[in-house]
Amino acid sequence: MVSQWTRVLGQVSRQSEAFARCAADETQCTSRGMRYWLQILTAAADLGRKEQLQAINGFFNRWPYRSDREIYSIGEYWATPSEFMARSGDCEDYAIAKFFALRELGFGNDQMRIVIVYDRLRGIGHAVLAVNLDDDISILNNQTDTIAPPSRYENFVPWYLVNETAIWTAAPDTLDALVSRIVPARPTTGPRV
Repeated sequence: MVSQWTRVLGQVSRQSEAFARCAADETQCTSRGMRYWLQILTAAADLGRKEQLQAINGFFNRWPYRSDREIYSIGEYWATPSEFMARSGDCEDYAIAKFFALRELGFGNDQMRIVIVYDRLRGIGHAVLAVNLDDDISILNNQTDTIAPPSRYENFVPWYLVNETAIWTAAPDTLDALVSRIVPARPTTGPRV
């Protein structure tokens, strides 16, 4: 997981210049993914914060779920937003795309965590994005367009969390107990798409 996340962070950093050119001049949007990225960021830019969460969650949830084995012929691959928009992906790929789209809209790295969990109902690993907005935690899940508090997901047992600057291993046995500890400290900067 660490090597996957490190690779994503490095590629996102390199891709940010291309996305900046696309945002400044639509003729520089050289791929369909860049045009999609510009579309959602433009549509969400003037919305309120909660509406931005809803817009980003709904936008990326429209992509069809595809397994890493189906796309990359390997068991696990964490995709960048560009890769996700070109090929679609699995649960952590949705969470990664949402994370970086929200970063671009001004959400702080310290407000968000990609949370890897074990879903006891389905008996599989899963990933969601947890966002702290005004001390209210919201879970963005590719399985639903409804944004809900972590208490709705009693079936999720957290394994670990990541953002651009840290990795946390999970100690609490419920998602609600773990993500309720996400308290923004101070604004941080990091790679942006």
